[in-house]
Amino acid sequence: MELGLLRELATRSGPCAVAYLDVTRDTEEAYRAIALRRRAIEEELADRGVDAATLSAVDEALESEPWAVGRAGRAVVAQNGTVLLDRLIAEPPENTITAYSRVPDVFPLVAAVAAEEPVVVAVVDRIGADIGVHVRDGGWRTDRTVEGEDRPVHKVRGLGWSQNRVQRRVENTAAHNAAEIAREVDRAAAEIGTRLIVIAGEVQARTEVLAALPARSKSIAVEAEHGGRAAGSDRTALAEEIQRLAAEFLADEAGQVVERFQAELAAGQGLAVSGPERVVAALQAGAVDTILLPSDGMDREVTVGDDVTDIRFRDAHRTDGGDDDLGVGRVDSAVALAAAATDAHLFVIDPVSAVPDGVGAVLRFPMPR
Repeated sequence: MELGLLRELATRSGPCAVAYLDVTRDTEEAYRAIALRRRAIEEELADRGVDAATLSAVDEALESEPWAVGRAGRAVVAQNGTVLLDRLIAEPPENTITAYSRVPDVFPLVAAVAAEEPVVVAVVDRIGADIGVHVRDGGWRTDRTVEGEDRPVHKVRGLGWSQNRVQRRVENTAAHNAAEIAREVDRAAAEIGTRLIVIAGEVQARTEVLAALPARSKSIAVEAEHGGRAAGSDRTALAEEIQRLAAEFLADEAGQVVERFQAELAAGQGLAVSGPERVVAALQAGAVDTILLPSDGMDREVTVGDDVTDIRFRDAHRTDGGDDDLGVGRVDSAVALAAAATDAHLFVIDPVSAVPDGVGAVLRFPMPR
């Protein structure tokens, strides 16, 4: 996955306040429960020494949109009175999490986002399309509609000498509409940076739109069997199919990354390393192309200096409690932030047994042994 959402955090100096909470709104009591969690977050962050402006920024963010529909969690990171990150996540945390550190606890967010590939969805017919984005709960919302020319779009027979002319008009109209739809699909894909496009709807229209897509979008587009623009079309079946296609895409991608890592490790040419210490050393050298972290995280403590890649294992260099507490954090979050700062990619891997020693990396260039 790309780590653009962490890049600003990775370039900030000083401690950040972090809050994760359950914002599920599926009962009347849920609103009261969320209010109680917000109050607890404010108290816990205040106890950790967070300044008043940042406390206010966190609370105002949690009081405002984006609001969840149904089951969801929310992650907020703030510093010096400014919210740096505010995101809904599909799975709410079991317990509310707060932290105040130069190593903000970002791994729960990374793990959640890794399983939420955004998908552009286009439900098409020969006249137009409903184009939207697959959302975290397996449904999707329509962001834009394309309405092309509506006649003629279907071939007819029995028109004698004029049949060929009418059929050419049909093909021209359908091709024009498909091109308009393809342009909007490509634009939507570029706006959200998706790596997967799903085309649903009428079979012939799907074929025409796929053919009209620019090369980059065509290479990441797949067809769905369910869904249609007509009233009464089964959106539930389409949503389930989109969710399945997205899960298959992510699983295939992760599998390819693991295969590459294992092959490089077996080759012994120094283009893959495993274990926390070797991965951190590679990050500090700017050598990491792709990090592989276990889905259940790594809670070993590290300290981090002003430079986010200045990671030191706490148990290796100091155990007397003399560390700057605001520079202490979990190795999984420290590695994710360092990866963002060095333009590396990151994948959350399950099963964790696929990577020896819990964490691994594919390198841009060999590291000295």
